[in-house]
Amino acid sequence: MAVSGEQIPFLVAAGASALALASLLWALRVSDGARGAAKRFRDRSAQLEAELAEQRSILSANPGIVLVWDSAEQDTTDVESLGTPELMGSEAAFATLLRYTDDGISSDPALAILEGLADLEARDASGRDTTLRIALRELMEEGTAFSLTISTQQRGFIEADGRTGAGARVILWLTDSTARHLASSSTIIKHEEMRRILASNPFAFLEMLDRAPFPAWRMSGAGKLLWANPSYVEAVEAGSLEKVLEKQTFLDAESGDQTRQTNDTGTEIDDTRHMVIAGERRAMRVLTFPLNGGAGAMALDVSAQEAAREELARLEKAHAETLNHVADGVAIFGSDRRLIFHNRSFAEMWDLEEAFLIDGPTHGQLLDRLREQRKLPA
Repeated sequence: MAVSGEQIPFLVAAGASALALASLLWALRVSDGARGAAKRFRDRSAQLEAELAEQRSILSANPGIVLVWDSAEQDTTDVESLGTPELMGSEAAFATLLRYTDDGISSDPALAILEGLADLEARDASGRDTTLRIALRELMEEGTAFSLTISTQQRGFIEADGRTGAGARVILWLTDSTARHLASSSTIIKHEEMRRILASNPFAFLEMLDRAPFPAWRMSGAGKLLWANPSYVEAVEAGSLEKVLEKQTFLDAESGDQTRQTNDTGTEIDDTRHMVIAGERRAMRVLTFPLNGGAGAMALDVSAQEAAREELARLEKAHAETLNHVADGVAIFGSDRRLIFHNRSFAEMWDLEEAFLIDGPTHGQLLDRLREQRKLPA
């Protein structure tokens, strides 16, 4: 059918209306889809928030706390270098564990708890003696999971469980299990035995150290000086123990480092060095050893022994110089029949290599060498 000129405007208007109607319907459909997606997103978000709240409520019901570090790529030789962990768990358990922060030096409560527990006596599931500091280092360096029972100085028990999680996360559970442990008959017997021993005279050992003529002191696992005897106070010329503790005054710059090394390794260290004691330069033998909750140390004056050793060395040197000027060959053997001294004339007389003689050959080895060189009959 032919379209007249008068019908064209009506057809254009009808087409435009149809197009507008189709666009409106498409927009409504897209809008409905967007509203549906937004609703699904809101529903999913609400579901995740509900699940998170449920998980947190479960953690809050746990009779302990959970410490979580996001990454293990840190220096693990010290507890304080681990960084601040995320703290989760029961508020009541957190309040209970705060009593172990006395030895902590960190301002963060979670790290202070960790510092307070790091060097207390602990035993793993196999019965091996260790500390939380050592177990954490093994966990972060080697991924070795652990379960420890820590004995506190307040006669309590803390269960510590360390694991690694997704994304190299490190997770530590801490639970005060004192009541459960004391419910064990064997633990009660051991606990009562220790109590009776301490009750007989708990201050006898401290009184003895107070009267000791040598400096003795104790440090926390975090490297804080906790106690020192009067000889220590006199050695550092501090005037009083309060000033020593307030200023954290050490015998010398190496004493703190040596004690921290003992804390880190759980081993005794014995080192002799010179330092200024009560205004005089003295040779001191410093011994540090691990204790429950930190480390103990004592310093013994060995100036007389060092002076005697130096004098003996001087006399030996003078004796050796004298014998080296003797024309006759001289060789001295020790109780083990090894050569401990020879003069130049002896080496020249038998034409022996200096390196061979310095190695300290036995009497038999020396004779064998001379026979090999046909300087003695076979």
